Amino acid sequence: SRHLLLLGLPGVGRRSSARLAAALLEMVVLEPTASASGAYGQLEWRDDVRRWVVRAGRDGTSSMLLLSDGDLARGSALDDVHELLSSGAVFGLFAAEEADTLLFELRAVAATEARDGVREAEVTATDTADAADVWAWCAGRVRERLHLVLCVSPADANFKERLRAYPSLVDCCSIDALADWPDDALLDVATAKLAPLLVEAGPLAPSLPELAAGAAGCHRACERAFMQFGGVSGRTVAVTAGSYLNMLELLLNLVRGDASAVIERQRRYAAGLHTLATTSEQVRQMSSELEELQPLLLRKTAEVDAEAAQIAAEQRRADRERAQVEVEEAQCLLAAQEAEALKRACEADLSTAMPALESAVAALKALRKEDIVEVKSMKNPPDGVRLTLEAVCILRCVLPSKKAVRTSLGQMVHVEDYWDASRKMLAERNFIGSLLSFKKDNVADSTLTKLTPYVDNPAFQPDPIGRASKAAHGLCKWVRAVHEYCVVAALVAPKRAALREAEAVVAGASAAL
Repeated sequence: SRHLLLLGLPGVGRRSSARLAAALLEMVVLEPTASASGAYGQLEWRDDVRRWVVRAGRDGTSSMLLLSDGDLARGSALDDVHELLSSGAVFGLFAAEEADTLLFELRAVAATEARDGVREAEVTATDTADAADVWAWCAGRVRERLHLVLCVSPADANFKERLRAYPSLVDCCSIDALADWPDDALLDVATAKLAPLLVEAGPLAPSLPELAAGAAGCHRACERAFMQFGGVSGRTVAVTAGSYLNMLELLLNLVRGDASAVIERQRRYAAGLHTLATTSEQVRQMSSELEELQPLLLRKTAEVDAEAAQIAAEQRRADRERAQVEVEEAQCLLAAQEAEALKRACEADLSTAMPALESAVAALKALRKEDIVEVKSMKNPPDGVRLTLEAVCILRCVLPSKKAVRTSLGQMVHVEDYWDASRKMLAERNFIGSLLSFKKDNVADSTLTKLTPYVDNPAFQPDPIGRASKAAHGLCKWVRAVHEYCVVAALVAPKRAALREAEAVVAGASAAL
């Protein structure tokens, strides 16, 4: 028979034996699968049955269907199992649409197997084959490839009634009854279960065989006691292998706890003895060393007292120096405040000339090359343009050329002429850049004296000059701004000298501190 009826009490190893057989035969084990919510009813059972039938009938996969007493007690499960055992088909399993789809797929599978030489598939391989023949071929494949293993307990009250109502459970299945484990099996299982104690509790290893034998004997004693109880009360109480395994697990945990406690107490006792012996030896050595070091201790004590007196004297000297430093620090702070006041006064005085200078710099930056070329190309420049370029030459220390001029009396005299020098100056590659980077703090007093008549000249004003030349307008503003800055800087010079002296005093005092 292709199916198996396993009889035995729960816990004797029916399902484990079936799974071992499936693994040896390289079969997939199928079982009812609960939904995501954990519920499992008639709908879920029918979904699983359809999945199992399709797997065996259409896909041709050999599988083991493992069912227990609880699975058979659900709804129409026994009816479906009876039909699977007897015919390989379940009536009304598929809806009409599902049946048509599966019928089409079965024909395709039959055609493939017919081409491979499977004679049983030739009848259903054509599209004209009768549907009943196709379903019969599918049922045959289900009987051959879906192997049912039913794990049933004879102690179940419904066991005999189920066998009478569904004869296929006996007719279509091989029957195997699993009895209680023999004594040698009980002893082997106990030995294997308690084997971890050989490593975890080494001192208890010699007593493990007696412990395993005692566990097996305890199991047999429980069986006899419950048999006597059943004979007296009329109730059947089973002591299964599962109960034996649970007892071994409890015994293992109990021995682990006691053994670890005993071993821990022994370890602590040994560690305490070792600590006492070590401490005693250390005390003896320290006493001997103290006796040897007593003279050195007295000498060191005298040295410490002398050093303490020296430290006290140095502390008093340090206190006096700290008081002096505090006085000097106050003086340094006062000098720093005075220097800061002088610095702010210098900056305030110079700030009066900065707006004009910044405006002149902006005017210079706004000049284009064409503006400079325009002035340079003038043969006879206006007076305002000539005055402006003469002032720029004076500021930049550009020397004029000597030019012979006939006076009204007809005499030839040499006068200073700045125009040729001005044109050469305008031709410089970085003329505007040299003005922007002009060192206005280094203008000599003689230069300022020579420049003053130009600045005081009423014709030397940016706006009138700007009507003649844009470049001359910016240069005029720049000359006047530099002159104003230099005048203010000359007034501020004494304050700057005082600031430098004050900063030197502050720096010296800070270094001394």
